[in-house]
Amino acid sequence: MMASISLCFVSCDNDKDENENQGNNPPEKTTYTVTVVDGEGNPVPGVNLTFNPKGSTAIHFPTDSEGKASYKTDKELTVTVTEIPTGYSYDKLNVAQSFGADGTLTVTLTALAPFVIKVVDQDGNLISGVKVQMCDSAGSCRMPRTTGEDGTVSYPYEEGDFHAQLTAGAPDGYTVDDPAEYYDFVDGVATITLTKIAE
Repeated sequence: MMASISLCFVSCDNDKDENENQGNNPPEKTTYTVTVVDGEGNPVPGVNLTFNPKGSTAIHFPTDSEGKASYKTDKELTVTVTEIPTGYSYDKLNVAQSFGADGTLTVTLTALAPFVIKVVDQDGNLISGVKVQMCDSAGSCRMPRTTGEDGTVSYPYEEGDFHAQLTAGAPDGYTVDDPAEYYDFVDGVATITLTKIAE
């Protein structure tokens, strides 16, 4: 009987030691870091990420000014890119992704092409110094810009329907049939054609 009791004490002590060891040595946590860049390696801030620790509540973070967001956990982790800024596309939006062995993941967004307004004469020669603007279907126009030596101006990509127009009519030496005419974008480019006055 005494031997049986002694054995129980030894067994119970071992169980206690194991529990104490587990309590003193919790699972080690890993810091997982996502870096979001564009095609040229520039950081992209304001990208909304969802960290998904297995068996726990998802955590939402935006990337900071360096295009980074980090999360520390001892659980298996995936991350999902849920929202990106205007002007970018990403083929794995809302798709859970795994981290590398070093706990890092680099996400590369594709910058969408800007809207380009090109001004030419009737012979296709580029014209500089022409004030133009881009307007949406509601009539709200972006800040007017002046064509450079290449005869173009560009506006960052936006979602929506846009057109181009002159803001100050045709410059000296040129005429245009209708100064208020709208010019549609085709594959991101709107071409305004002016007629050069013969000297």
